[in-house]
Amino acid sequence: MSNRTKSNIMSLWLAVVLVLGIFVGMPISASAAPIGLSSPDHPHWEAVGDGSPDLTGYAVWDRVDGTVVYVWELFRNDTQKNQDPDEDESIAKGRVYDTGTGTTIRTDLSSYAGKTGYYYFIVCALEVDEVATNPVKWSHSDYLHYIPNPTPQPPIVNPGGSSDSGSSGGSSGINYTTGGTSTTSPITQTSSDIKDLATKAKSDGKNVAQSKGTGEVTIQGSAWSQLAGLTFQHDTIANGAVQVRVTINNPSAIIQDTKVSGYVTGSQVERVENFFDKYFNNSTSVLHFDQTGSWGQEVRIAAKFDLTGMDKDNLVFYAYDKATNQYNRISNPNYKVDDNGYTHFSTSLAGDIIVSNGLLVKK
Repeated sequence: MSNRTKSNIMSLWLAVVLVLGIFVGMPISASAAPIGLSSPDHPHWEAVGDGSPDLTGYAVWDRVDGTVVYVWELFRNDTQKNQDPDEDESIAKGRVYDTGTGTTIRTDLSSYAGKTGYYYFIVCALEVDEVATNPVKWSHSDYLHYIPNPTPQPPIVNPGGSSDSGSSGGSSGINYTTGGTSTTSPITQTSSDIKDLATKAKSDGKNVAQSKGTGEVTIQGSAWSQLAGLTFQHDTIANGAVQVRVTINNPSAIIQDTKVSGYVTGSQVERVENFFDKYFNNSTSVLHFDQTGSWGQEVRIAAKFDLTGMDKDNLVFYAYDKATNQYNRISNPNYKVDDNGYTHFSTSLAGDIIVSNGLLVKK
């Protein structure tokens, strides 16, 4: 008997108990069981910007009113057979927290696809952040045919103007180590959360509000106004030390939901590095942001790039957009490499940042 079948039997038993409770006067807590809401509409794989069949690996579905969290599960088959989550090979499971804005939910599942096959996902909506014990309503996507390491088109240069490479100078830098712990689950920080950070910064006599995490962190658009008059910093932590620090000097000017997490290791980083290595002769190092597109203003970044074998006085910075397969040269990164090995630079672009040993030269 599959786990999902067992879950449905347990759910039926719970429903009987709840009904009996009503008749015998048993007190029933309003939060006794998470409630499964309407199944999300239109679950699908996102196509690239021009609507071509090439898919990005981003799963998309319509928002459900009242949702706190969406639970998804990814499956793989060798052929496009009828979808059967009870029998098909489960690849990964996860959660996406509802930010309360927009009409759709979008999350990247591409890193879980490790071999050729046909992939689909199922998704349900819950109004509390728990695994539901009562029946939930799952929606199924169509299939995505994934082939590892196909023959992609080389990235297209979109010149960003002249570059001021700054200096690699001998700054003493900061020791960005921390003993703090954070959850790896996606986090959405609300106005209340950010207000607490701002209040703490002011009570400590500081003009910088700080947050940290080990995974994806989103700041709600309505929360940024709480940081008026302050600078905002977010640290992405790995192994007790900072991988990436994002510093935003005018945070209250931001009005949209913004992801502030970034990484210099992991599957997303490796995929972009391998992609650029395929087409260019240069040594490169990659920083992956969960945020895509633009920050809406210039931000200052400190990241622990691997610069092994690179000329630190001749680094060139690019921003790469996977959706359009275009990269822009960052015209004035004003960079420096400090004594602790962190590269500091400025950019208004998010997505994937490529640090190259000199100007990119095609193979």
